[in-house]
Amino acid sequence: MPAPVAALVHLAGTVHQRGSTGVRGHVWVTARDVAGQETRVATSADGAYALRVPPGRYQVMVRDDVVMMVGDAARARLPGPPDAALAGAIDDDLVPMREVRADLAGLDLAVVPTTRITGTLVDLAGQPVAGAVVRATGALRPVLNTHVAVTDAAGAFALEVPAGPHELEAHHPQLAGVVGARVVDMRVGTPLTVRLTMGAGCVIAGRVVDHRGRPAGEGALERPLGPTDASFFPRGQIDAAGRFRFATTDDGEVTLRAWPWHAPPSPARTFRCREGAQFDDVVLRLPERAPDLEGTLVDARGAPVPLAPIALIALDDGGGGQQERTDALGRWRIYRVPAGRYVVRAEGAGGGVTSALVTSPRTGIELALGGVGRLDGTTTALDTGSVELVDVTCLDVLGGAFEVTGAPRLAVVRAGRFLLDGMPACVLSARARWRDQEVLLQADVRADVSTTTELALGPPSPRRVHGVVRDRGGHPVANARITASARGVPDGLARADGSGRFEITAVAGAELRVTVAGRTARHLVGVALVEAERVDLVVE
Repeated sequence: MPAPVAALVHLAGTVHQRGSTGVRGHVWVTARDVAGQETRVATSADGAYALRVPPGRYQVMVRDDVVMMVGDAARARLPGPPDAALAGAIDDDLVPMREVRADLAGLDLAVVPTTRITGTLVDLAGQPVAGAVVRATGALRPVLNTHVAVTDAAGAFALEVPAGPHELEAHHPQLAGVVGARVVDMRVGTPLTVRLTMGAGCVIAGRVVDHRGRPAGEGALERPLGPTDASFFPRGQIDAAGRFRFATTDDGEVTLRAWPWHAPPSPARTFRCREGAQFDDVVLRLPERAPDLEGTLVDARGAPVPLAPIALIALDDGGGGQQERTDALGRWRIYRVPAGRYVVRAEGAGGGVTSALVTSPRTGIELALGGVGRLDGTTTALDTGSVELVDVTCLDVLGGAFEVTGAPRLAVVRAGRFLLDGMPACVLSARARWRDQEVLLQADVRADVSTTTELALGPPSPRRVHGVVRDRGGHPVANARITASARGVPDGLARADGSGRFEITAVAGAELRVTVAGRTARHLVGVALVEAERVDLVVE
């Protein structure tokens, strides 16, 4: 007998302009499964799409020439060159796999117009540079990594980016980087053609070893921005074997030091850079030193949490902030920490967050993640759609807010309700967006339980507002003129009768206003889903 054919499920939603009420008709929506198979459909004139796919796990995205999906640019803990293999590939952090076992409506996709940068990359002699990786870095990054490209044999490249300022950079194993101005400001609908020049510059390459001469692990290659030790910031990477390559087009003295994870920093070294300078086999040696702060990070069940980010924030003058991470066994060590008080914060993928007040020096500190819970939410006016959470933060042990990077960010609303699993157990705050609306979400999330929340989001719902206009003495005001305004735009007008009674149609959240003899009454229409609302306006 032939194998039974699995029933298809529906994926549906709307493609809309990011941060606005506008929709995008006639653009392509794609659902990609774990095997890389894609199903696509064009949106209708009102931006709606509907896909029929077998049950499974999918990345759902817009693939189109005129618009693109974007996400906030990631904050790189260790800056490094772009990977050529990522050019044009899906960013899994921005388009995660979604389990689809039944019909799913309301999966809205936000897009921005696409702008194009085309150009040619040449060396100082004007010859094309082939095989270089070009990247445009801005506040937003395309989910399809179209801001990264590899130059062809003629040195040509093409990038697709959102509007806004972008810094152009190029990386090639035999050259240092782009010479001259590299910042472009892209405008919607205005393509740009550029010619970039790469110089041989100054290349400093070598390895980092510990005090016994053994290769150090991966970490940061740092360069100072000022004259003090505290002015060093990451400007490059050390790989897992302790090797590094730092390239710059700067002419003059360049100072570098190495600071691998779980180790103290090396002494700084200064190099005299000029065009064509090459420093090979440089060795940066780490000193022998004990950590000032040391401990372990475990999850809510007591299991070690490997490779989790650790942040240190100084509370006293003279202290400094640091970034670290746990090792494969959940251990962490922080060096060069002056004596004083600090807050240490940690986050584990899917395990929640934690923070503690510590005093340096100290060892044997155990940090335990608080676990995760669920947000069980409702929306006051949105029946079906998607709500995006941005700037998700938790309060630390002293009430300071810190950003959480691994929390779910997209809530699909169905019948006015949404569920978000895996939210960190903490006093949580976020900005919740729907189209052009944004409200503050605050919740005290507890581990392993549901926490309820309500978001005043959704399309404005008109209702009949009726009542009486009165003066301060409680007497009706005849023939008063009442206006209704939504977001500052007038959308309703009525006049009270001889008994002060009025009736007006207004949307949720609109402001009612009446002015009589220089005195004013105002009232905000409620956001609850009701057909009518009683309001008495008292002119004060």
